[in-house]
Amino acid sequence: MIKGTGQSDQLDSDIESRLRVNREKQRVINTKYHDSNQQMARKDIEQLERLVTEENFPTTRPGRPPILRVA
Repeated sequence: MIKGTGQSDQLDSDIESRLRVNREKQRVINTKYHDSNQQMARKDIEQLERLVTEENFPTTRPGRPPILRVA
């Protein structure tokens, strides 16, 4: 029996949940400017960049350094 496997599953579930929320936020920003000739606001550009970075490097908690997993 391996100790701590439940905690790993919970961590993976938590990361997947945050990734879904992250992608939805990205979708909302992109949809806002999709059919518009309006230039993207600086605030939205910065938020989109943060969301993309967080998506590429998921963390255990927001504001924490990314988790680097070795396959």
